[in-house]
Amino acid sequence: MPPAAVTEAVATGSATPGSGGRSRHRLPWRTLLALAGGLALLLAFPGHSLPPLAVLGPAALALAVRGRRARSGAWLGLVLGLAFFVPLLSWSGVYVGSFPWLALAVSQALFVALLGAASAAVSRSRLWPLWTAALWVAEEALRGRVPLGGFPWGRLGLSQTDGPFLSLAAYGGVPLVSFAVALTGTLLAAAVLALARAWRAAGTDRGTRRPALRAAAAAVAAVLAVPCSARSPGCRCPVPPSPRAARRGPSR
Repeated sequence: MPPAAVTEAVATGSATPGSGGRSRHRLPWRTLLALAGGLALLLAFPGHSLPPLAVLGPAALALAVRGRRARSGAWLGLVLGLAFFVPLLSWSGVYVGSFPWLALAVSQALFVALLGAASAAVSRSRLWPLWTAALWVAEEALRGRVPLGGFPWGRLGLSQTDGPFLSLAAYGGVPLVSFAVALTGTLLAAAVLALARAWRAAGTDRGTRRPALRAAAAAVAAVLAVPCSARSPGCRCPVPPSPRAARRGPSR
């Protein structure tokens, strides 16, 4: 796909009239983006312990489902969920075998597929970064309760064993931390979309393009500065003693 077409696809999130051929090639890069988001989430959790990468999961899914139908959103959510949960839950295969491990991972990924469908549905609303972040928390709440008491492993908030989001746990527990991580990710996605729109709007006029790109790039940098900032000195949340316990966390 030509660079201009990629920029247009990111900025608009939808096919343009007469672009049937190009439209068919857009889902693969969205699928790859969702796959990358799932791997970024995996790297954020104990075992790899790179908490700032957690925001890239919601950001990637938000960009991937932007302007898509619910069915496409469900597929993209499923891809992200499988990329995340299959390796995250690989330890369970040691005890119960490969089939139960994969069945558990798929069952959890199906919740993320539901999240992807819902995120696609709200992606055209004015406050979509806020609604999408709220959907992440709702998905985690549902997954932690259904079925049979749920399986609350892999919540966004549990990835934050260090960093500026920890202080929020004192006010709203894991759900509030998850919301903050998801909102930062969706705002990052919104900033990337603004950058793409600025590039398109400026056209080939360098004098117009440079100021627009500087402003949009500053917005991206501001969002990225939140998870990459220094750890809040006034708060230290209790961390489970082992990576396995940290991945699971409390059931509620």
